[in-house]
Amino acid sequence: MKVRQGFVSNSSSSSFVLVGVDITGKMSITEAVKKLISEEELANRLSETNGYYEKYGRNLYHNIDELIEDDYCAALDHSCYSIINDEEQGAPSGSTIIGIMIADFDTYSDTQETGIADLVTVLADLKKLGITDSDIKVYCGTRLC
Repeated sequence: MKVRQGFVSNSSSSSFVLVGVDITGKMSITEAVKKLISEEELANRLSETNGYYEKYGRNLYHNIDELIEDDYCAALDHSCYSIINDEEQGAPSGSTIIGIMIADFDTYSDTQETGIADLVTVLADLKKLGITDSDIKVYCGTRLC
């Protein structure tokens, strides 16, 4: 019989590595998303989300801002961007971080990889937020699942 010694938890968590920028106090999530994702792509996300919600009788979003403010994950769907904005997601206390998740795994995940070319493209895109190279950081942590 195997016996686990040391830290044991019943809650699920995952580790992550995100390359991004802290936008706290500089701009809202809505402003950041609208700078990074094209209007056309956001319009597609709004249409897809409303189409899905309509099937299940949920309230629909009237505009992009409403969608981003209520469900920024839906607005970012099909993009390479991630946002962490509370401690349970692994963000530093009171911070909102936007960037590219280059690793996100739990005990059972396979090895992951992100190409340097993809990373360079995202870093260039992050500059649309009006930030400098020194604002871009690598964030590592653990978050609840």
